[in-house]
Amino acid sequence: MLLALTLAAAAASASAAPRKCHYQRVGSSPITWRDSRLVIEGTINHEPVPMIVDTGATNIVLPGSLVTKLNLPIVERLKGESYGAGGVSKTGVASTSEMTIGGVTDYGRDMRVDLDSHMGMVLVGDDFLFQFDLEINGHELVFYKPTDCAETVLSYWDPLAPVATLEDMDKSDPWPIVEVHVNGKRLRALVDTGAPTTLIDLATARKLGVDPPARGVKPLKGGGVGTHDMEMYPAQVFDEFEIGGEKASHPPIAVADLFGNARKDMWFGWLRLHNAPDMVLGADFLRAHRVLFSPGQHRMYLSYVGGSLFNAPTSSDLPPAPPAPPGSATHVPNWGPTESVGGIARQIDIASLQAMGDGTVRFNSRVQLPSNASGRWVELPSPAIMDCTRRRRGTLMPNGMPSFSPATEPAPDLDEVCRLAGIPTTPGDRPDWRAAPDHRVIDAKSLKVRDGLLFFSVGTVGRAGNTWRADLDVVVDCAHRQRSGVAGEHYTLQPLVEGGEQARLAEAACGLAKLPMPPAPKVAPVDFAAAIAPDQAGDDNLSHDIDRATLAERDGLVHFRYATRLLADGSQAQEDQWIDAVADCGTQRRSDAGGAHVELRPVAAGTRGALQVARVCATASQARQR
Repeated sequence: MLLALTLAAAAASASAAPRKCHYQRVGSSPITWRDSRLVIEGTINHEPVPMIVDTGATNIVLPGSLVTKLNLPIVERLKGESYGAGGVSKTGVASTSEMTIGGVTDYGRDMRVDLDSHMGMVLVGDDFLFQFDLEINGHELVFYKPTDCAETVLSYWDPLAPVATLEDMDKSDPWPIVEVHVNGKRLRALVDTGAPTTLIDLATARKLGVDPPARGVKPLKGGGVGTHDMEMYPAQVFDEFEIGGEKASHPPIAVADLFGNARKDMWFGWLRLHNAPDMVLGADFLRAHRVLFSPGQHRMYLSYVGGSLFNAPTSSDLPPAPPAPPGSATHVPNWGPTESVGGIARQIDIASLQAMGDGTVRFNSRVQLPSNASGRWVELPSPAIMDCTRRRRGTLMPNGMPSFSPATEPAPDLDEVCRLAGIPTTPGDRPDWRAAPDHRVIDAKSLKVRDGLLFFSVGTVGRAGNTWRADLDVVVDCAHRQRSGVAGEHYTLQPLVEGGEQARLAEAACGLAKLPMPPAPKVAPVDFAAAIAPDQAGDDNLSHDIDRATLAERDGLVHFRYATRLLADGSQAQEDQWIDAVADCGTQRRSDAGGAHVELRPVAAGTRGALQVARVCATASQARQR
């Protein structure tokens, strides 16, 4: 059954009667990330085929090997040319009886066949993707059909989501191009899910005062559709990037001559490429956001969901590859002096230090096991990272993305790593921790007011009551009761969930900074009598009370509220925090709703999350039967 979302539309004029926007979900497909590319599974002539979602491709393009495998009839051997980062590629045309993605089917379509660049998978281009509005939310691709929605906010997951202006998508060349600002200059950016990395065109970068060749930066080799390599200059630091109100300071973005190869190969390149975009927003940017393209409204809605905005490759004029794995025959470690970090003895492999070009340093390290466990040294499997400019420690996650937390000062190991790598840093001060609600602390020295917003660092009190651990940067709009976590300089303000931990933390910080904050709006009291029996599973003194009165089914999901209650002696509630959440009963996934964000994730069997999903889904099922 097709899912329909009904959203209230604004009146066309004061005299016109309000109309209802009907936003119909017409199909969806799960997505996976492979080598920084967004991959789905569709069918061609009823045969399952993996496909790359490529909003930078104007048409569907089939690899020649797939045409042979499926025995597709070739309509024309040499129909024309496709152009991309690798220049021009000769194309033919093959005929198909049907192609289906996520329940959306095209019949009797002729498709381009790439004859030159040896593609491995089908590229699903804009002629298929933008038949409808398109949402990409991290775990699925969704098609929507809007009716009477011209003035309606379509970001149903977050009515306050930032909006970027989307250019008119010409049917002959329907690229999704949005307006961004880099170093204060307006640029046209192609949103290209088929590009693993965000890139700024070399000519544009030079106009912005960034010229890698002039600075002696050596290029790397990249490519795309076409037969040539593309020269790419990695990790150039710009002053600021902004899209739809979201801002990032000092972002590292790679630079490339985006269409140089195509101009060389095409005698009419000056005509076809005169209106080429200034930059490409690649899959790294898309992976950090939930986006909804609405060509009819000329809008792209986006919400930051976490992770690095840009994953620029490292420069080849620095060490050309990440540090060799510990124990590698090609790497001879040079262990530095022993430092104590958090009470654990650690040594840094000085020979593995690698400056990444964005103010961070990666290196191998080893720790010493306690003496009662033989006292031997053990090399850590993943590189450690120091952020010299923002004084943060980090590690490399399994997905290749860095994860940081503020360094607890003083941090002599951070200072030594940055000194050895030749990156300037200023010595940090010990934080001035001030107690806050919910076992949190606020660094009073970190309180800074900028553009009417309050920025500060937060720590957590350990279980023993004597450990202070910095773990989060926060920004609060005290006047409007909004907050956001800060990733680098990137943040998206969301309304506070009143009565919850973050609201109490924001109130404490605004009080410390002596900034006025209006009182919280009245919230309907929770019906404790209707609460499902507390969940006391696990090895800590926490219970999860689910408020049965808040259970509601919307958009195929069960929405509910639960309390995390700290139990002093296993029975008496000492403190509670109410959290909004959603569950997908069909796929056994759940999510806490951070503000209005919902990112559903699978729950592991036997965990508190699985028990919670089982309870709310059973209760919702009983309610439907009544």
